Amino acid sequence: ITHAKEESDKLSAEFKDLNSSVSKFGKTIDKVFNSGISKIVDPEAFKNKQPEIRQSIIDHFYYTGRFDLGQAVMAEAGQMVVDESAEQQTLRALTAILAAMRARSLQPAMEWVQAHEAQLAAANSRIVYAVYRQRYVQLLSEDQCEAALALAQEHLGHYGASCFTDLKRLVTASLFVGRLATSCYADLLDARRWDEVAQQFAVAFCAVNNL
Repeated sequence: ITHAKEESDKLSAEFKDLNSSVSKFGKTIDKVFNSGISKIVDPEAFKNKQPEIRQSIIDHFYYTGRFDLGQAVMAEAGQMVVDESAEQQTLRALTAILAAMRARSLQPAMEWVQAHEAQLAAANSRIVYAVYRQRYVQLLSEDQCEAALALAQEHLGHYGASCFTDLKRLVTASLFVGRLATSCYADLLDARRWDEVAQQFAVAFCAVNNL
């Protein structure tokens, strides 16, 4: 019992020392760092910046596809809604293509990459391959093997040198049409691939249009 009490007293003393040190450390920090919010906020930072702030809000809504909110802010500011900038109109086009992709329609995306193929190639973008690859897989999932192979021959064949391994796998997957979902190529049907292609497309689209 005596030994236990001694150990208890020893631990208690050590705890008091530790608590004292922590307390002193906290007070030191309080002295060094002023916690007053007035020291980190400049009330003049946004003075006479209302137009810039408003435009930033409008741009944010347009970049996220919420055009109705962007137009509402424009209307409140007295701007004519019809006076959308070229950049805002371009963002509308992007939003429409991405909406089509969410609805599992790749036609608008394919038309866009085809129209901008030279620019995309100059930038070493892989979005052309990604879009047509996704369309190829979609055709296989719809049991349209001949259409898929024809698309691959027309739009994917010239990627043979850089994407040989992937192309070989895509072609082999065509042997499992009708049972692709239960084959070793089922991962091609993963819904997340649509999201990945959409993200890649948005990046490429913005790069081409300097957004």
